Amino acid sequence: MKSDELQKLQKAKDYFSSTKGFARLFKAMAQKYQSLGRWAGSVTLTSFKDEERDALSTLFRADFSRRKSITISLERFAKALELTKFSGISALSLLEEIQGQSLLSNSDRLAHKERAKATFFNDLAVQYPEPYCQLWLEAISKKQPGTRSIQTTYDTRFDQLRVQMHHVLSALAAINKRHPNKIERLPMFARRITKDPHGFDPNSDTGRILLQALKILSSQLRASDPLTLALSGAEALTELYFSFGILRDDLWNFVTCTGITGSAADNQLLGYLTEAYRQQVTLNLPLREVVRIDKAYAAGQVVYVVENSGVYSALLDLCRDFCEEEGLMEMTPNPPLVCTHGQFKLASLLLLDKLAASGTLIYYSGDFDPEGLSMAERLLLRYPGQAKAWHYTLEDYQLSRSDQVLSPQRLKQLDRVSSPELAPLKEKLLKTGLAGYQEGILSDLWCDVKQSMQERI
Repeated sequence: MKSDELQKLQKAKDYFSSTKGFARLFKAMAQKYQSLGRWAGSVTLTSFKDEERDALSTLFRADFSRRKSITISLERFAKALELTKFSGISALSLLEEIQGQSLLSNSDRLAHKERAKATFFNDLAVQYPEPYCQLWLEAISKKQPGTRSIQTTYDTRFDQLRVQMHHVLSALAAINKRHPNKIERLPMFARRITKDPHGFDPNSDTGRILLQALKILSSQLRASDPLTLALSGAEALTELYFSFGILRDDLWNFVTCTGITGSAADNQLLGYLTEAYRQQVTLNLPLREVVRIDKAYAAGQVVYVVENSGVYSALLDLCRDFCEEEGLMEMTPNPPLVCTHGQFKLASLLLLDKLAASGTLIYYSGDFDPEGLSMAERLLLRYPGQAKAWHYTLEDYQLSRSDQVLSPQRLKQLDRVSSPELAPLKEKLLKTGLAGYQEGILSDLWCDVKQSMQERI
């Protein structure tokens, strides 16, 4: 724009800004232009002050003194401007000068914002070429489920997101490069990447973003994983971290077992398992120790899994009594038994993974309720052909049935049970609405365990 045009534009701005009565008109026209993206449309003003009536009547050469509302098209304003001493200047340029900003249309502003966002994430993709980083950034660019918080934080707290993105992408790059057998504890991993041991805590903003990234990666890399189906709540998070080589909790997460031996990665027998096997000792194995086991073995290649600690101890008591009666105390190890203490923890599943890998058959007994059937089905899915529902027949249910009424909410969980093996029991539970407990079939469970012991003697 030439200097004389700039001077005229400045004078027009000074005039319309200093003359009372034009402020609302210019604000309404700016909003209209932004909404339409072009110089078109009309604005309507109501509840006039005297200075507004006077100013508008003068500019548009019309009598607005008796009007309750005035509708002015943007084109009419441009034509009226041409009839003033400011003719030749752009009505849009004047409007932008008065508003003090470039009046991009809403669509243009959105397009500009999206281009800036795309540039930001494209630059990150160049900086972090590792496959995990690329997969996650691609999910963000496609606005896939699980990335909404990233989009929101970009809009509201960009500077914070920029730091978080570099931390999370650095974490994904490190995970991508790790040795397959290397495990790192979450606080140590966070300290290495962010300089803060709490940097990836699940309840922190950055920790939540990392979790979202890991969930997206897990869904893309593993599709539907029975391991994930077998976990809920905190255990699901523990498994998710572990699947990427990060240990969240390796002490409180444990499994109880007896009658099991194992070896380390160098094929050397683990002495503590061997000695516990010989001395008929029950162990509470924390996840920290389970991950050290490379191969696990059960005598007779059969392991019996119960979720109730009382039933587990009762079976061991019956085993001890049987051995005393038969004079076998010094020569018979405990039968291979595992107790999960309710819902599966990662330690339980990893131990069963290692047993299954050695060809062990897994017999699972739980309560006759929606939770017990769901746990049984999860093992059937996880170990097809190797997991067996142990005493989950209608006859067993009749022996175990109680007067405990199952709520409609709990019965609804049975919708997810689809294994043919469990179908008759599922229908029976839906019909009676009564729970059954495995303590009622303890003698039958013991008969199976005793028979397996006798076959090994």
